[in-house]
Amino acid sequence: HFFPIDDETIDALCWSKADRDFGVVLSNDKQTATADKGYKAVRGNRWVTKGTHYYEFTVDTEKEGGFVRAGWLSDIADLDCPVGFSKQGFAFNSKTGHKYSDLRPTPYGSP
Repeated sequence: HFFPIDDETIDALCWSKADRDFGVVLSNDKQTATADKGYKAVRGNRWVTKGTHYYEFTVDTEKEGGFVRAGWLSDIADLDCPVGFSKQGFAFNSKTGHKYSDLRPTPYGSP
């Protein structure tokens, strides 16, 4: 089940302009999120409450050593911490191939 959380974009799945760290910059169509210097997070404009879901994304790191932690965050997880920092989310790290929850890395895949 998806529930809208951003009235501006009720019809499209995209990044939420209202539910993001101040350092995240969104494209005009809110389909692209970029950040620089440190951990930044942005939530989508829909909440997932149950069921099986997935999403796809492209990582474009222009700077040497850039990487992404992609995952899921609850509505109460901090946006100024890495995804997977607390039990309120989990993430995959594109640099190490580890998955994270509660800040605990576990080998999961290839970087």
